[in-house]
Order: sequence, then structure tokens, then C-alpha cells
Amino acid sequence: GFNGGYLGLGDSNHRGDQPNEMGVQLPAIDLGTGRTAKQIFGGDYLSCATLDDNTTKCWGVNASGTYGIGFAPVTNASQEAFGDVPGEMGDALPVVTFNGLNASTLSLFEGSGCARLSDGTAKCFGNNLFGALGLGDRQNWKNTDNKPVIDFGVGRTVKSIATGFENACAILDNDGLKCWGSGGFGALGYGDTATRGDDPGEMGDALPFVDLGTGRTAKRLAVGPIFACAVLDNDRIKCWGLNGSGQLGLGDTQNRGNQPGQMGDALPYVELVSSGGACVAPPSGLASWWRADGDATDSQHVRDASGVPNASFTPGKVGSSFLFSGGTYVTAPSAGLPLGASDRTLEAWVRLDALTANGGEAFFAGYGGFGTSGAGFALGASGAQVFFSQWGQGLMGPALQLGTWTHLAAVSTGSVVALYVNGDKVSETAMFVQTQPGDFVIGAIPGDSYRRLDGAVDEVSIYDRALTAQEVSAIYAAGAAGKCH
Repeated sequence: GFNGGYLGLGDSNHRGDQPNEMGVQLPAIDLGTGRTAKQIFGGDYLSCATLDDNTTKCWGVNASGTYGIGFAPVTNASQEAFGDVPGEMGDALPVVTFNGLNASTLSLFEGSGCARLSDGTAKCFGNNLFGALGLGDRQNWKNTDNKPVIDFGVGRTVKSIATGFENACAILDNDGLKCWGSGGFGALGYGDTATRGDDPGEMGDALPFVDLGTGRTAKRLAVGPIFACAVLDNDRIKCWGLNGSGQLGLGDTQNRGNQPGQMGDALPYVELVSSGGACVAPPSGLASWWRADGDATDSQHVRDASGVPNASFTPGKVGSSFLFSGGTYVTAPSAGLPLGASDRTLEAWVRLDALTANGGEAFFAGYGGFGTSGAGFALGASGAQVFFSQWGQGLMGPALQLGTWTHLAAVSTGSVVALYVNGDKVSETAMFVQTQPGDFVIGAIPGDSYRRLDGAVDEVSIYDRALTAQEVSAIYAAGAAGKCH
């Protein structure tokens, strides 16, 4: 690779860009007599390794004390570095020390680095212009022995840590995530652009946890140039911060995490399955499935729907979808669908394009007795806030983003109802479900000027059993590939 001493071979010659430079021709890095590497970590202009004796050594550019051993000797006119001239590696390369502790893992970026230590504490070192070292000041630290550990709060320890461009994040022992340093473009995920960690009183218990969504915690972490991503406990990914080149993977260039209301349940997951990906097999118990692919037929060939004037079709989440406005709807017979307290699941992709006029509710899909004394089973939204309703009882979820496809599912066991949004269970409660007979309706309740939809609905499905959390998540994760048919 590119070499300004970063390869640790005692010169600044690039390797791998010419024939006969790899394989047996590529020298091994000399880490000292009898020493071998257990782990190796790379940054923009430097590298570090934890060795077989649990010590740490680093090499490359050290202009800001990036690898915690003080300024390296000046070896040429342009930089301070180790490993770019003969005699600096091997036994001559100093060990990075941490007050007698060992580094279990490191993270390096341009100008700074962080280490999780063997006792669960953490230290960061190098460039501290925006408080990325988490010490409540902007002083560069060039020696890891002399600097304090980072305060994450009373009783908190570190499971993993990652550093980026003037900011860093850590997953703590309770699986919560905290970030500090430059908050430009929302890189810290706190709904603002404030810098944290550069002034006293901003770390410890004063530093909030990043909101990743209802009940969600972080398993793994990566911090890039002014953005960050986390793998959550449900094995799905969320990213926030700068998005000018689409680096958040959300299909747009809108920054996330720099304004209130963008994190938590409102932050979309990164979709790793495209329209060319794998569909998911429909779960068992599928009673009716209105795919809206140019018609209103039931794919189970049981309950074909009919429309009213102006109900139409538009590109959907999977193929095409129903498009509604001004009270248009489609309706289908509900004979044979679960009634009373029977188990069932209702799921669909929905897109709310505008809030319902005059303070009304958006109606996505449902069936049953929707009269004042009846009991229906339906998905909708109050303003932009998604809900499940069984006429007089309900569950509330997060606010929908206008113009964005969202997967909803209501799962009922007859005595407990759970509401899922984009594959995650967002609310659950004991509820006596008592659905009465009535047509299945999509888009609006006929004759009700209060409950209608300006938006689109796709892949409407009703099952005669309660789907598992894994089944709901799999349908969402299939994305545009949808359910196999």
C-alpha cells in the first residue's frame, strides 16, 4: 500500500503497486526480538499492533502524538514518524504504555486513537481540537501514561470504542452508546450539531446515550469521517451524521442526527436487500394478500377487492401499490377472516404523503364493525403518529416520515396486541380483541370524512394466526423483494 513509513518497513517505498512486491518478496514487519502480533489496527497514516506479550506498538506518522508515545524523532523534513527509515522498528520501536494496563483493542483515525484497556476503561490520545479525547478540554495528549481515563458515568465500563474524524463513540457495559467530540452534521447522533467533551461537565453522566430506537441497543460500532454506524441487537444497521455522498445508505443525501426528531425510531435502518435481492416465503396462515400490482385481486383467490372512482395505482414498495386521496378506497369481503378474539396478524407497507385534512386520521387498512358501537381491527395514523386501533382501544407508535415507505404489522393473540414498525416491536399491551363482522377496507372508511388517506398502501396481508417477531422482521428485511409468489 501507500507508504510514508506507515508500513513499518524502514523506508517510504510503496508496496503492492508493482509486480514481484507481494508474496515472499513482501518483508515481515519487525516488532522486536521474539515478538509476534495478536491483532493489528490501521489508521489513515499509522498502524498499531497488540503483541503476544499483550504490549502495544505503533508506527507511522505521529505529528499529534497519535500513538501515545510523545513526538517521534524528526526523520525527514516533512513529518515526524516511526518506521520510515532504517533502525526505527524492532527492539528500537517503543512500547505504548497505559499505566501498567494492556490495550485489549484499539481504534485509529487521522490524528487520534482510542484504546479499550484490560480493566474496561478507555483512553484516547492525539489530536483533541474538538474534544475527541473526551477529557473536557482541547489539549492534545501525546503520552498515554500521563492522561486520565474517559469518564462515561458512574459504574460504566467500555465494551468497544471507535474513533473517527474529530469524534469518537463507545458501546458501554449496558450496551448503550455514547458519542463525543465534534457534532457537526449530526455526527454524534444527539439531534443537534453541538460539540461535546471539549468543556468540563460534558462527559460522565452528563453525556447522554444515543437514541437508537425503542428497546434497541448497540452490538458493534464503526465511526467514519463525520458519520457513524451501529449494528443493533436485532442485527440491523443504523447510521447517522454527514450524508452528502449517500454514506448513510438511506437512498438520499439528507444528513441525520443534526435536528430533533431524526434519531430513535425515526432513524431508518440501512436496507441491505434491494429489489434484486431475495424474496421471503410468505408465512403460513396467510388468509388474504392484496399485492396491488395493477389490480385489486386477492393473491389467495378468496377475497378480490373492488374500487371506487379515482382509486389508482402508483409505483410501490414491491411492484405497484394502491394510491388514495380524497376518500378513495378499495373494499373486499371479509367472510372467513378471524373474528372475535381469534389470533391474527395484519401487515402492510404504507406511505403517508400528507396529513389528513381537518385533523382527521389516516386510515391504512382494516376490517370489522367500524360503526360507533362496532369493533374493527385496523392500522392508521393520528397526524403522523402510527397506531393500531380496535375501536376505543389502541396502541401508539412513532411518527411516520411523510413520503417514506414504512412497514406496519399488528399481531394479536386475542388477549395481547403488539404493534411493529419496520420490523421492530414498538408497543405491546393486554387488550381484549372482539372484532365484529364487516368488510375489509383499504385507504378510507366508506362514508367517513374523518378517516381517509392521502398516500399509498402496498402488500396488504391478513393472517389467521399471530406471526412471530422473527417472521415480521423477515418480511420487513426483504424490502422491495417482498414476499415470494
